[in-house]
Amino acid sequence: MWMQIVNVQGRSVVNTKARTTQFKHAILKGFVGLALFSATAAILNNVLSYRLILQQRQQQAEDVAVSLATPGKHDESTNEMLRHNFYALLEALGNDPSLHHGDTGVFVTDPAFFDGAYIEKSPDAVLDRCAVQPFTIPAMTGMPLVAGLRARQNACKYDSYAYQYLPGRESIDPAVLSQPCALTRLRGLRKVVVIDRKDMTFTTTRLDCEKH
Repeated sequence: MWMQIVNVQGRSVVNTKARTTQFKHAILKGFVGLALFSATAAILNNVLSYRLILQQRQQQAEDVAVSLATPGKHDESTNEMLRHNFYALLEALGNDPSLHHGDTGVFVTDPAFFDGAYIEKSPDAVLDRCAVQPFTIPAMTGMPLVAGLRARQNACKYDSYAYQYLPGRESIDPAVLSQPCALTRLRGLRKVVVIDRKDMTFTTTRLDCEKH
C-alpha cells in the first residue's frame, strides 16, 4: 500500500515537471514566434518604405525632366540638374590620368561659376559662395584654376583664406583674361582644359598652349 502511494506521488511529481517543461517550451515558442513576426513586419515595412521612396524619387526625376523640357522655366530642379552636370564633369576630369602631369590648368568661361551658382554656402563659412566656388576646381580635378578671381567684376569679397595674396590682385590686361592660353602661359602652365556651358550642358576643350 505504501509503495503504491509512493509510486502514485512519484508519477504525480514527474507529470508536474513534464507539464512545467511543456509550459516553458510553449512560452519559449511564443516568444520566438512573436520575435519572428516582429522581424517580418519590420522587413515588410522597410520594403514598403523603400518602394515609396523609390516612387517619390522617380516622380521627382520625371518632374525634373518635364521642367527641363519646358522653355524658359528655371527653378530649384533646374539648378540641381546644372550642379549635377557640372560636378559630374569635374569628377570625370579628376579621374582622367592623362591630365595629371602638373602642367595643366582649368579655365571656366561660365560667368555664373564666378557668382557661386553651383555651390551652397555653409552656415559656418566665412566666405561668400562666389569666393568658395573656385576651390571646387582644384578639390575635384586636382588641377589649378588659372582664372579663379577674374577681374572682380562681380564685387565678390575675396578677403579670407589668403585670397589677398593670390595673383588675382595683379593687374592683368582684360584681353588676356578672355584668352585661356595667354593666361595659362602667364601662370607657368603648358596646357588648359576650358569648361564651357551651353544651356544645361557643360563641355570641355583641351588646348595645348604651346601650339596656340
